[in-house]
Amino acid sequence: MPIKVGFLVGKDTDLVEDPKYEAVGDASFLKDLPDIYRVDPDSHEYLKNCDPGTKGQAHADVAIPWYIHKHYDDIEVDIIFPEDITLKRLKGNLVNFVVGYDVINAVFEGKERLEEMTRMFKTCGNIMPSWEVQEFIYMKSTYMTRLKELGVPMAPTIFAHKGRRTPEGLLAEIKERGWKMFVMKQSYMAFSLGFQKLSVEECENNPQILKDYFEEFADCPEYVVQEAIQGFVRNWETRCFWFNGEFLYAIANKAAVSTDDGMEQIVTGDDIPEEFLENAKRIGREALKCLPELKTPNGQPVPMTLIRTDIGCSDSEIHDKETNWDPNQRTFFLNEIEYGGTTYFIRHLKFDAMPLWAKLYVEKAREIHEKMQTPEPQAKRARVSEVESKTPLMKKPAAVMKKPAKDDDSRKCPGFTLQGAAACQSGLAIRGPQQGHFVLCTRVLSGCPSRRPLLGIFGVRPGFDPDQDHANFWWGSACTVLQAAGMTTFTTLRRPFKPCAAWAASDALQHSDAITWHDRRECALRAIQADVGKGRRSDCIVC
Repeated sequence: MPIKVGFLVGKDTDLVEDPKYEAVGDASFLKDLPDIYRVDPDSHEYLKNCDPGTKGQAHADVAIPWYIHKHYDDIEVDIIFPEDITLKRLKGNLVNFVVGYDVINAVFEGKERLEEMTRMFKTCGNIMPSWEVQEFIYMKSTYMTRLKELGVPMAPTIFAHKGRRTPEGLLAEIKERGWKMFVMKQSYMAFSLGFQKLSVEECENNPQILKDYFEEFADCPEYVVQEAIQGFVRNWETRCFWFNGEFLYAIANKAAVSTDDGMEQIVTGDDIPEEFLENAKRIGREALKCLPELKTPNGQPVPMTLIRTDIGCSDSEIHDKETNWDPNQRTFFLNEIEYGGTTYFIRHLKFDAMPLWAKLYVEKAREIHEKMQTPEPQAKRARVSEVESKTPLMKKPAAVMKKPAKDDDSRKCPGFTLQGAAACQSGLAIRGPQQGHFVLCTRVLSGCPSRRPLLGIFGVRPGFDPDQDHANFWWGSACTVLQAAGMTTFTTLRRPFKPCAAWAASDALQHSDAITWHDRRECALRAIQADVGKGRRSDCIVC
């Protein structure tokens, strides 16, 4: 049976049906492409939404899956228009690759649409790259902070977060850093919208400039404010494409303002100066290390799908008091990271990249399909000595109680029964599951010999189908997080599950499907740590 693979499309700026591509590639595979997938160059609408007789061209996001459709019999391609994205449609495929439309596009379609798309991307469980990876890239402060820790060079940066920023405060911080010129950019934004280059002097003379910016973009979650790098526009910005963590190719472009004819220049292959290419690959390879691990829908790790790293160059004075770049030599730095929905520049290359991209996506779909047939590896059982417990560990959970124990510390969760007193004797604080539900439970027991947080994860009923349960995160990630927090883990679970809601003894964590798993996780850990610090017994259930 063919593997069903979805491709989320929506590009209008990445032509393949173009004379530049036909000079290096064979576009004949597009001859029988239905016109509904072509885009009108004037209105930028798909022809299915245009007047009869309108002509258009195919872009990379449609051309890649159509090439797969024509050349790979074991793959059933599902090309999904933005307006056709539904949770049912997404779940009907083994995996859905983002090659065009994503949540950033939904930002321009209104708040309701953005919330709808975010909810589907978070909960469908089979988007590639995963929602965790997408969100990590969308919120630039997340990956840029991590890159700074890794020592990856970047332009001097200030993050102005929603709810904690003012025009006066931002300008004061910019002046304190010593900047003369700066640029305003945004997270959760694309197409250079919200980009503005300003000088400290003009903002001091006219404070309304920043006030207007803050008013116009009040809903933006964070502004990314950077010292303007004067050499950026006159040097090549080199964009490296990576798949499975391996370098594929690069393109380099130079801004129109710095070229002789006033047009943007794009070069590829051996036309990219070696110094620029090698430094771009070096920095890009380091930048990949900051990304979250990519996982299949059942929690199996896989190498990363498409990532693009954009590398700039500075060759002039930097005024930032925290940055020491030599103005007499070139300093290469990471400008940004993008993923699968980015521009592929296929028509600008010196080789036919269409077979390459088709092969990569097909092999990734096959890899995911194979790993979906294999249960996630069982976590290693901790040694008794590691928990310093004098009481033997239970080899399996005791029978489920029909009613919860009547002690003040027990918590109820639909489908589960949690017992307190007996748990103190065994060193485990978990009972269940019932009716195919699961429970992930951590409990700090002041009377327990270990006094260390214990995590128990137990199995599910036969025939359990993870796609039919409310969920948004796999248990393996939860284990990793809790182990990192110093908790000992035990498991008899041989199949993955996803938590869908959270409860805790602390009032800080409430049952809610509206907040993200990351919010619940951090809140739960804080609640546990607070109770431990006060010598109290702490219950935290994530189900």
